[in-house]
Amino acid sequence: GVIAGIACAIKPQFLITPILIEIYSAYKMRSLKSFLSTEMFLVLVIVAIATVTTFLLYPDFAFVVTPYILRNYYNNVSLPWREILSNAYMLYCLIPLALYLILPKQPQHHFLNPMLMVAMLSYLIIFFMQRNNLYYHIIPALSVAWILSSLQWVNIALQTNFTKRSLIAIIVTLALSAFLTFHFNNILWL
Repeated sequence: GVIAGIACAIKPQFLITPILIEIYSAYKMRSLKSFLSTEMFLVLVIVAIATVTTFLLYPDFAFVVTPYILRNYYNNVSLPWREILSNAYMLYCLIPLALYLILPKQPQHHFLNPMLMVAMLSYLIIFFMQRNNLYYHIIPALSVAWILSSLQWVNIALQTNFTKRSLIAIIVTLALSAFLTFHFNNILWL
């Protein structure tokens, strides 16, 4: 909770992730008690302390610098949606999403896979909010996508009976993975 709070205080847009995870947990457990967890409480307290401290100690940052940055920076560096949606790394994040939707749910990962999926989707939302193709903006979503892909490929390898859906999912995601791997190599080495 403390480290997540510090991260959210430094980069407030990352507050979306714990909030969405808590919303998913509350929905899954059918109880609002998850919002009362110690971790979420610590995150919110640390973000509140950082916000109040910034306003009190650095009022120019809050009332001069921040409005200037919001007005000028993002308008000048925002890319068209076509470029954002065709980012190869962002497209790679769709592979575990496709596998998750197509393949049957694995009972041993009934809570882990959906949580990681919520986290990845929240990081993609953050990436879309920034509308910038800088590599470090997509790293959180990409790292969770790699973990999810690995879990799902292990589940596929452990299956004994393949359905038609499973075979289609395997073929499509292998083709996408091969294409995006080739595309990554062109991006990284050119």
